[in-house]
Amino acid sequence: MTNEVKKQVRELTRVHKGLTRISRRKRETVVKGGLSFEASREGLPTISGRFDVELTVPKKYPEVLPRARETGGAVDPGYGHVNPDGTLCLAAPVEARVIFSERESLLGFVDLLVVPYLYGCRYWKKHGRRPFGERPHGGEGIVRYYKEERRLDDCVAALSAVSFLLELEHGYRGHLDRPCGSGFKVRDRHGRTLLKLHGHHTKDTLKYDFVRTLRFCPKTGKETIPKVLSKRIERIIGKEKIGFANGNPVPLSADIRGGSSERSRLGE
Repeated sequence: MTNEVKKQVRELTRVHKGLTRISRRKRETVVKGGLSFEASREGLPTISGRFDVELTVPKKYPEVLPRARETGGAVDPGYGHVNPDGTLCLAAPVEARVIFSERESLLGFVDLLVVPYLYGCRYWKKHGRRPFGERPHGGEGIVRYYKEERRLDDCVAALSAVSFLLELEHGYRGHLDRPCGSGFKVRDRHGRTLLKLHGHHTKDTLKYDFVRTLRFCPKTGKETIPKVLSKRIERIIGKEKIGFANGNPVPLSADIRGGSSERSRLGE
């Protein structure tokens, strides 16, 4: 555990005093205990609760965000936002990083991502609906994030944006035509927004979004992928050594989870 992680764990446990068990597991830091909260948002009721949670801080933190589990069986299976490995699906990976950037600490991760999830879970159990709306899992949820939060038009535009972001790893080329076929140069439309978003991505989250979006887009059957975008996709697949199984891009690192989220967060 680095000195910085130790400092952040101390800060976290000073505020959330029920998180009392700290251990090491396979070079990761694990924080366990009861997480109590009281939260509200304008137009929504104040809700308080307590959940038993486990936070796993990976060796590559903060490049890789912590994983959160609810360990007391208090998250109703019908709520739906739990990954196959039992971790909580807090947000699409890049959305989680955008939110985390507002307060880059373990305390910020808990307050800005975990507590809103638990609030939504408790609200859903009481009222039978999710307080902030939601996105689907997988590629559909990621595409919807790019469309809603980045004001893109359709699935092809989202795939174009993710492809552009991946190619930024090899240098910015804003003079190129946007491969969605709009006739604009990259720098003329969305360029500044995408550059800002690129700062929140890691190489792994970019590849995650690319694979999930690429798997989802052909299934919509509504948009045609332009030839120039197809060539860019082929180029990326070759450069990033993305494999295929049963005709689909293969899944990526287990450190990258998510693909759905509550669309709004609680006021502090």
